[in-house]
Amino acid sequence: MPRTAHEHTINACLGERLRTLRRSWAEVTVYEETGHTSAGRPDVIVKDASGWPVVIEAERADHREAEADALKNFARTLDGQMVEVAIALVYPPDVRDEHHIGSITAALDVTDGLEYCLLTRSGEGAPLRMP
Repeated sequence: MPRTAHEHTINACLGERLRTLRRSWAEVTVYEETGHTSAGRPDVIVKDASGWPVVIEAERADHREAEADALKNFARTLDGQMVEVAIALVYPPDVRDEHHIGSITAALDVTDGLEYCLLTRSGEGAPLRMP
């Protein structure tokens, strides 16, 4: 059986790819990549120029865990800002079965198999979920 990349490695590749997408994203942080322990911290945080965080909780295959982790981070405060958008992301086999950083990044660039749900705030009620 071929080796596959650890989730932290895939998250680091995702972070690198996200850093190149928009100049208005002031910061993309991948906690395992920066040496922080991930206990209680989101997998990836994207901040726009205003400082508002978007949390991404990514898993190799566990949809329920990804969404549960995203819900845990939704509406919490990170660096003084409330999380009003959280994304639960599950990597498809064509991404998670790679094991070299270059091939993971290439797979992220071409895959159409990313599975996700987006949680966002609507007033003070429960988060809205899409899809």
